[in-house]
Amino acid sequence: MGVSSTAPISIPTPNSGRLGSLFRVPIDYLLEMYEDGRLQTAVTLPQSPSDYEQKRPSATIVTHTLNDVVREHTENHLTEISLKGVSGYAPRLGHTRDGGVSLLGGRRILEEFDLFLDEYQRRAAKKGARSVYLVFRALDEKQAYRVEPKEWEWTRSAGETRFHYRWSLTLEAYGVAPSSPLVDVLSPVTGALRAAQEYINAGAGAVALGGVALTNVRGELNEVTNTLRSVGRVATALQSVVEGADGLRTFVTETLPSTWATETGRFKRAWEDAVELGVELGITEHSEQGDSRARLGYEAERLNYLATTTAGLLRVSPQTLRAAQSDPSTTEQSTQGAITTALRRASTTYTWRAGDSLQALALRVYGDATRWAEIASANGLRGARHKADGTPLSVGDVLIVPIDATPDTRGDVRRDSYATDLALDLTTGDLLLEDGDVKLSTGRNNLEQAVALRCLTSRGESWVLPTYGLPLRVGGVALEREVAYLSAHVRDQLLQDDRVRDVRDVEIAVEGDQVAVHVIIEPVFGDVIDVTTPYMREA
Repeated sequence: MGVSSTAPISIPTPNSGRLGSLFRVPIDYLLEMYEDGRLQTAVTLPQSPSDYEQKRPSATIVTHTLNDVVREHTENHLTEISLKGVSGYAPRLGHTRDGGVSLLGGRRILEEFDLFLDEYQRRAAKKGARSVYLVFRALDEKQAYRVEPKEWEWTRSAGETRFHYRWSLTLEAYGVAPSSPLVDVLSPVTGALRAAQEYINAGAGAVALGGVALTNVRGELNEVTNTLRSVGRVATALQSVVEGADGLRTFVTETLPSTWATETGRFKRAWEDAVELGVELGITEHSEQGDSRARLGYEAERLNYLATTTAGLLRVSPQTLRAAQSDPSTTEQSTQGAITTALRRASTTYTWRAGDSLQALALRVYGDATRWAEIASANGLRGARHKADGTPLSVGDVLIVPIDATPDTRGDVRRDSYATDLALDLTTGDLLLEDGDVKLSTGRNNLEQAVALRCLTSRGESWVLPTYGLPLRVGGVALEREVAYLSAHVRDQLLQDDRVRDVRDVEIAVEGDQVAVHVIIEPVFGDVIDVTTPYMREA
């Protein structure tokens, strides 16, 4: 086998009692060899395993018959334990084949462990499995079984592990192990502390159970909130229907009659001009051309009378009639001139979203909701809710928004549009101080801080703003599987900020115990902002 036939010089150590616990090699995975019920030799694994796997195969046999499924149940007595690790390179304390302790290199420890397994097989073959058996103990996991080694392997690959060996051990557990011969060094104090820890853990479990109950109650309350939101969505939909119907009513009862009256009036005026031109050309009323002119003039008068009467019966306002009677080409030219002036002054575009209003947009841009008419004028709107053709503003419409700024001061306007807030230390949540006073966060930094706070807050933590924050506590066990879910909610959460127009390229990186979210924010005003927000897992 290529291993030394002579055991290295070692120090014999006790395998049981307080001295056994005091002088054992500090590896919490042991194999103990018993003979006739007495402990003969105990060794630890070559090194603490990097992988520990325990499988319990099913003891139920399922048979599919023609008309039924037959299940045959038996007791499960077998458990498969797989352990993997590396030998290490530097000399350290390890066991020899006879259970002694010596300072050995990684390869030599593997060789001695190999010979310990050989010795167990030799004794079991000589005296029988009932007299000689092996016990595996995992002290950290508090597990112990009678086991039988199924496979022991150690290898080295020059391409992967130049200085140490990889080893693997597979054990088949088949029975209950005897109680551990080791006794705590500070027993019975250690036993009392362990019992106290069990009671403390039970108390902590009760507290956690109460927290779960509160979480479940909060979930039920959230269902009530969702129901109310559904009612709100129904109201919004009804409002959209009402606005659409109102726009249609306005078109039929105001726009169409006023346009008809206007066009007939223009036709009448055009005919009067033609009559004057005919007089100048010498066309008399008794000529053939004069008869046609008289019939046409009568129709012009009658149409204008009918149109004006219809507008009056439908109660079209004088303001609407005056607006319709103005020259369209002049109106269009005037509107375009106003927009050009606004753009030359300073302007930006805004995409209409659900729940928007010109008053709210004016308040956000100018700090004065009554200035909504400036935005309406720049876009040729009929009012605060309707376009020039009478149809209501809808989601996705792009509006031109004039800004009170010249090119020299446009940067100040953009900085002010980010608003001002108290500056926070995002790692501790404490307020930042500057010159003995509370520091303020302004400009792009304030928007970046707002983005980070939304991402670092768990939804439901704020009773005042129940929808503020993410619905997922970052740091969960299955976080890698929930990256796509988290990404979608990050975008939806950031779009709730009125200063954010769009969120692009959401990336979530998971490395070790830290998760970082990287997004590109397109503000309503100003240039795009590249934000990276760190998440720290809870301890």
